[in-house]
Amino acid sequence: MSMGTIATERRSGIAELILVKPVSYGTYVTAKWASIVALSLLSLCAGILGSWYYVNLLFGSLSFELIGAAAGFYGLWIIFVISVTIFMNTLVKTPGLVAFLTIISLIALFILSTIFAHIIEWNPSLLTSYVGDILQTGSIPTDLWGTAFVTTLLIAGLLISASYILKHKELA
Repeated sequence: MSMGTIATERRSGIAELILVKPVSYGTYVTAKWASIVALSLLSLCAGILGSWYYVNLLFGSLSFELIGAAAGFYGLWIIFVISVTIFMNTLVKTPGLVAFLTIISLIALFILSTIFAHIIEWNPSLLTSYVGDILQTGSIPTDLWGTAFVTTLLIAGLLISASYILKHKELA
């Protein structure tokens, strides 16, 4: 869904038509990002609510606050993945290459967090394992807050970098 968001518009010339108007590059990038984030988080909420209902129905009580906390932090991971995708969209014009670079970047992040787990405790790729810990232990791990903070900073950095790259790169 998000692999060709900016790349396809750059390749077809639509981005030039939009950016000729008084629309800043930052606004253009964040509008694309926000629309994908909104759709993804809405889908996540619908899936979590359905899952929570059926888990309570079939297996017993599960705290809504606990599942809400897990969903919130997992949503942060989804936002990070979307931010990496939007960043890659500004680098290349081919949606397939955007997908490849995004997947390779996320795999590299997972490998780094696996190899250097004792050093890099706040790697964004650890969010998913911390979410599992929330559901298993019933409490939020202390390292999760640091990871969430670092992930939020990386999301902001990726969006700022994407705006800068788009502004200084040839559109068509």
